[in-house]
Amino acid sequence: MRTIDRRGFLQRVAGVSAGAAGLLYHGAERALGFGSTARGAVREGTLLLEPHGPDPTYAGGDVVAQTDNGIVLQAAGTSRGVRIPPTTVVWKETEVGPDVIATGDWLDVKGSPQDDGTLLATSGMVFVNIGRRDGTVVSSDPDSATLLYGSDTFTIELSDYLEVISAADGTPYSDGPQALYEGCQMGAVGLNLPNGGFRATRIWF
Repeated sequence: MRTIDRRGFLQRVAGVSAGAAGLLYHGAERALGFGSTARGAVREGTLLLEPHGPDPTYAGGDVVAQTDNGIVLQAAGTSRGVRIPPTTVVWKETEVGPDVIATGDWLDVKGSPQDDGTLLATSGMVFVNIGRRDGTVVSSDPDSATLLYGSDTFTIELSDYLEVISAADGTPYSDGPQALYEGCQMGAVGLNLPNGGFRATRIWF
């Protein structure tokens, strides 16, 4: 079985250091999929044929169709079919099954290219509506944090599944979000919400 180097994948597609790669989402066990969507052509009755692009093991895009054995992703006018077995572990704020995937969701997926051009998703490497935020803490409470990034001030929600860790070594803060303080520089990954908001599941500073 081929082992996926999740930390290496994250460093390549997100342009971060080896240390930062360990903080973004569950260390070397998870990776954000901010990569280039493999290109291909959809044919009626199939998921996808003839993929080509810089990384055939990655697919990302909006879910535009769902089938009995997978989904079709579309981004920048191109499409790719992804086969998702029912036992696949999917991240959507927490680890769940593929039944949570809905039309209109954005997915980032790593997997194994198939002979018919589809991508067979790797369990644990399917991310739904995952995003990142960075900024300086203006204020915080148990449910939210207000951040300043450049000249923009915005508020993010804090998930029930939130982890707050040290940026230096990944050690969890025992007091969770109460460890945040005015003026600290923080980064977060979490769930992009339909209303344009964001709910953090991991924060580091």
